[in-house]
Amino acid sequence: MVADIKTFDNAKYEFELCFRAGADIATVMGAAPPVTLRTCMDTAGQFGRQVMVDLLNTQAHQQAEIARLENIIVCQHISKDQQEEGGGGTWGRRAASHSQQLAVAGGISLENLAAVRALQPDVLIIGSAISKASDPLLAAQKIKETWEALK
Repeated sequence: MVADIKTFDNAKYEFELCFRAGADIATVMGAAPPVTLRTCMDTAGQFGRQVMVDLLNTQAHQQAEIARLENIIVCQHISKDQQEEGGGGTWGRRAASHSQQLAVAGGISLENLAAVRALQPDVLIIGSAISKASDPLLAAQKIKETWEALK
């Protein structure tokens, strides 16, 4: 279970809450201070859990620092505001290093699955394309089938 809390501050307290509540993974914003990222990783380690670092609104120097971290999940994310209010957005190129898993989130749909597949993600986070569909089960099945066909 992922606790998508997008921690930016007070990391130890927030991550402990998540892990004590049963989360396997908790999220922290990559734009958070380096001490916050380290605290998240330390806390996750104490609980035997994982950290997902959300790259939303990170700069190149922050992404370079995050690329040095090991055993984390990196999430390339297009924000809901970008999707709904304009401003576009792209997932860019694969940002995870060899010791990191890659998650992709934000605006994933049948129409852009090929672009997402090119990033070779380990995790897809799909929301609205399923939850807002008239038949969510059918939408999920179509996405899964299309994803498998793209391999």
